[in-house]
Amino acid sequence: MTKSFPITKISSAFMNPLLTDFNFPPFDSIETVHVRPGIRALLKQLEGELEELEKTVEPTLPKLVEPLKKIIDRIGVVWGAINHLKSVKDSSELRAAIEEVQPEKVAFDLKLSQSKPIYNAYKAIRESPDWDSLSDARKRIVETSIKEAILSGIALEDDKREQFNKIEQELARLLRKFEENVLDATKSMKRGITYDIIILVHVFMSVMQHARNRTLREEVYRAYVTRASSGDLANTTIIDQILQLRLEQAKLLGYNNHGEVSMATKMATVDKALELLEKIRAASWDPAVKGNLLAKKRNDENKNGKNNSNNKFLITINILGSTGPIRFVVNEDDTVSEGMDAAQKLYAHQERFPVFGSDVNSFLLYPANAGLDSRDLVNPLLTYMRNLVLCKKQRQPQMTAASKVGDDFS
Repeated sequence: MTKSFPITKISSAFMNPLLTDFNFPPFDSIETVHVRPGIRALLKQLEGELEELEKTVEPTLPKLVEPLKKIIDRIGVVWGAINHLKSVKDSSELRAAIEEVQPEKVAFDLKLSQSKPIYNAYKAIRESPDWDSLSDARKRIVETSIKEAILSGIALEDDKREQFNKIEQELARLLRKFEENVLDATKSMKRGITYDIIILVHVFMSVMQHARNRTLREEVYRAYVTRASSGDLANTTIIDQILQLRLEQAKLLGYNNHGEVSMATKMATVDKALELLEKIRAASWDPAVKGNLLAKKRNDENKNGKNNSNNKFLITINILGSTGPIRFVVNEDDTVSEGMDAAQKLYAHQERFPVFGSDVNSFLLYPANAGLDSRDLVNPLLTYMRNLVLCKKQRQPQMTAASKVGDDFS
């Protein structure tokens, strides 16, 4: 049975799905009208829990980490659910509700991360006689928590901490606007195969990894990474503002740039990250040049009439006995055999079950919701529908000598 959180003085708390205890967010029940009262009631409750923890905190991991984690996880799950709904069920009303309560949520995050009693409790654990007896994992929890508090501005003087917090609020606003522009740019794209691929992340990844047509991959990739890069939805100015504010925050914290801040809690360093990027660039440069030359050769062949078929289509193949369809892009003139081969390779790459072989001659391909006749391997795939069913051939019983004799005398 679902239990409600003890929200006081909120008569509608028990009607708000955001205020119930859940293992998985009740997306089917959350509506825009729940956002403002739900977030404010939850913040009020969590602020009370934080104040109680600050008064009674003890410098031990069970008395500190466990109650603190409950507070962090609770606001994270609820806020994440709201923003997920925004990405899949966007509306101007939902945006307005999130915009209104976001400053209050950010203020709570800052209050939590800049809590002096909690920060001092972590330091007391590190300085206690029991420190050396802690496991490496527990030591890392403590050291990371101290470092994250410092990176959140807890050690700054009052005026600098106030400036840091103002920047944090502005960054939250800009990042929200950035995401909204990308979402609006995606909605405004011209409907077609590129749009169909981009709005479904799993299809986008499949195309980028497995599509054989270089031109298609480039078209999809460019469309994906250049969303909100021009016109009224351009994010260029927002990106510049984000970079400038992150630099200001880094300077306040005593770092040279945001990269150093980001790496402060990681095992890597900025220099090591740059070294890795250079290794990747050096390893990929020559293959990329060769790929460009090959693409140019193919384009020249297309212009000379050697390959006039440039149309691409997204097809769906349901593999009998497995869950979920396989979706990928094919050329207009691909054969049934080529389509079956591509589907089997993608199926194997996704490590689906049951495991099938890779011989196309062992399979039959049928149009979904059509006749029972399978398709000839040499025929063009798109002669038929774009929604197909692939199944393994049934083994024929082997003819024995006794059965053959019986047939001869029948």
